[in-house]
Amino acid sequence: MNAQASIEVQFKPFRLSLIRGNDGQWVAALYRIGDEAVPVVVGYSVIGEPGTGARVTLSSGTPRLAVGTAMFSLPTKQLQRVRDWIEAQNTLVLDHDQITADL
Repeated sequence: MNAQASIEVQFKPFRLSLIRGNDGQWVAALYRIGDEAVPVVVGYSVIGEPGTGARVTLSSGTPRLAVGTAMFSLPTKQLQRVRDWIEAQNTLVLDHDQITADL
């Protein structure tokens, strides 16, 4: 997977990395700060399988980041930042050349 876009948020003692690939796959990895060689948890979406992408959802009444089958608890500030970033990644961006070609 080639990374198209990524975001990292940090909250002691962890750092979360969320990546969206060129192929549309999402990968989230949670690392312990200072020991970032091996992630504590990894979640990934399955290409072409709806509902496995990155999203903020309610789990047991608490908002969480879900990627594939993995759920990540983040502090509110970081979760809002990640949610806004995911929404921006999912927003349709129209290419000017494509619009004029379609006219």
